[in-house]
Parts: sequence; C-alpha cells; structure tokens
Amino acid sequence: MLQNSLWIKWRILFLVLPFTILFVLCKSLVHHFGWGNWNFDALASALVAATTFVTAFVLSGILSDYKLSEGLPVEICSSIEAIADCNRMEAKNHPNYDPVPLQHSLTNLLEEIYNWLVKNYSFDPVLQQITDLSKWYAILEEYSAPPLISRLQVEQAKLRQVVMRIHVIRETDFVPAAYAVLELFTAATIFALLLVNGDSYARDLTISAALFTAFIYLQLLIRDLDNPFDYNGRSSADVALSIITITLKRLKQF
Repeated sequence: MLQNSLWIKWRILFLVLPFTILFVLCKSLVHHFGWGNWNFDALASALVAATTFVTAFVLSGILSDYKLSEGLPVEICSSIEAIADCNRMEAKNHPNYDPVPLQHSLTNLLEEIYNWLVKNYSFDPVLQQITDLSKWYAILEEYSAPPLISRLQVEQAKLRQVVMRIHVIRETDFVPAAYAVLELFTAATIFALLLVNGDSYARDLTISAALFTAFIYLQLLIRDLDNPFDYNGRSSADVALSIITITLKRLKQF
C-alpha cells in the first residue's frame, strides 16, 4: 500500500525525467556547436512569466472542477442510502411490505455504477437501473404516504443528475482553446530555454532543466486532473471510490 501511494505521488515526475535528460542533451549540443547566443534579457523573462501565468490560469480552472468532482461519489452514496433508509423504515412500519426487492435493486445499481466507472462498462444500464427504481416506488406507494414517495423521487432525480454529470466530465475536456494557448507558450518557452545562454553555462543548464521539468510536469498534471474518473491505472489523480465500496458492503449486509 505504501509503495503504491509513493508511486502515485512521484509517477508524473518519473515520466518527466527522461524528457528532462533529453532536454539537457539537446541544450549541451546547442552549447557545443555555439548555436545558443540569446541572452536571458527582459523579453525572455517576460516569456517565462507569461507561460507561468497561463499555466496557473488553466491549473486553477482544472483544480476547481476537480474539487467539485471529489464530492460526486459521496452524493451518489448519500442518495442511495437515503432510499435504503426509507425502505427499511417502511418494512418496520408495515410487516406486509417486502423491502428485499428494492434493497437488491439499490445494491445492483451501485455495483453497476462502480463497474461503469472502474471497468468502463456501458453507461446506458446505469440510467436504466435508476429509472427502474420507479416500479418499486409504485409498490411502496401502497403502504406509505405521498410525501415519502416524493422524497424518494427527489433522491432518484439527484442520482440521475450526478451520474450524468460524471458522464459529461469523462467525455469532455477543459476548454480546448486554453489548452492551445498553454501548449503554444510552453513550446515557445522550451525553445527559448534551449537557446538562452547566461554568464555561467552550468548555472544556465541547471535553471533551464529545472524550468523545463516544471512546465512539462504541470502539463501532464493538468491533463491528469482534467479527467478525475479515468480509472485506467495510468492516472495519479483519480477521485477515490472507497465510499462506494463501503456503501456496497453495508447494503449487502441488509
């Protein structure tokens, strides 16, 4: 478990390091052949500052969306637990009511959501199972008062809304135009770092390599954060689904 968490923490840096080594080799060749004759003047400094600003702007938007995404699995489990609580309450108040079918339907729904997220199953069965909750509401309506059914329908609508939001997040990227500007400025900055020479070659190489690593690292991090529900084993920033597995275990104990 510790090794896995360490790999997640340092994964992006390990991916960037080979490119940093390649950058250092290219800059060494540029220096060796005397191609790099640019001075790190105000224009070069402004380019680095502009790239930093654009990166921070895109990262800020991505982080905002990511923080909202972190709460979506909790909303799913909260709605399903609320429906299950009402189902158990009606079973206690009305001995003739059988709560098992609705309970099994909720368990199957949560399993379908988990498989859709983690195993990339089809999205359509998730929506269908949410819709199918209505037939169990119709049976429950014979035993309960209308306000309870209204509450269950509200939770059902919240479930549908949340899974649709997750589906949209998985299918879309952050503003493409923002990515275009970010890539343009990053490429220009890397090109400038290759050609810029300072008073000390060793210091210039070290600072250039550090800046290159930072910009490429942030590029990869932004794209990683852009899809927080991409459970393919190649991400360092997926939204945790432990709350879903905990809720599933509790539902199966009913």
